[in-house]
Amino acid sequence: MLRPPTDFGEQTLSQATEAFLAWTNGRLHAPIHRLLMSEKDEERFSIGFFTFPKEGYLVNVPKDPVDEGHPLLYKPFDGIKHIQFYKSEAGQRAGHDSLKAYCGV
Repeated sequence: MLRPPTDFGEQTLSQATEAFLAWTNGRLHAPIHRLLMSEKDEERFSIGFFTFPKEGYLVNVPKDPVDEGHPLLYKPFDGIKHIQFYKSEAGQRAGHDSLKAYCGV
């Protein structure tokens, strides 16, 4: 049975990606996520919605989040090429710092 979004309450999760980490100049983090379930045979339903920048489109940090107290952290980058880097051996070695390894200043 489908429920309207207003009924989901705490069951709804929205998560930022590394592209938002760069776009906000490090202010919006992409946390590591896990799911713990109390009942082993409890049913769980999930759906993923993903968006990616168009290939060749550069993700740039806007000027607003950059100032003396918050220097530029990331150079402009192609989101698809970052995903390719993440899947590479070098990207896997970088682990959770793959964005910094790929385009960090």
